[in-house]
Amino acid sequence: MILNSGTTIHVINDRSRFVDELQPSSDFVYAGTGIDPIKGIGTAVITIQTPSGPRELFLANTAYIPAFYTNLACLKKFNKKNIWWDNKKNLLYHKNDYKTFAFCESHCNQLMLKYNEPQPRTLSKASFAI
Repeated sequence: MILNSGTTIHVINDRSRFVDELQPSSDFVYAGTGIDPIKGIGTAVITIQTPSGPRELFLANTAYIPAFYTNLACLKKFNKKNIWWDNKKNLLYHKNDYKTFAFCESHCNQLMLKYNEPQPRTLSKASFAI
């Protein structure tokens, strides 16, 4: 899960991470040179590393986009909750008391809340090309 300062919404590509019924959406996101439709909006759960160990974090109003290759956590949404990123220590902290909220990771030159090994995607017969 990439912690992203450029996105305006959390994005999850795995339906099993959602803890509630998805609300239909006709919105979309721009990604690279394409436009990806949002299949639904809901609350997703991720596991973060905190000073006291792993903790589940619920991300409200998260876009479900199964075509997305990665998951995104919107840093702007964390900031609205007074959770800020310290890029020197690579962690999230509470603005009011500067206590560590979560540790971040770095993989493939990306800031991440949680790294999951990418799973190979298979091509369907309809998208197979020679």
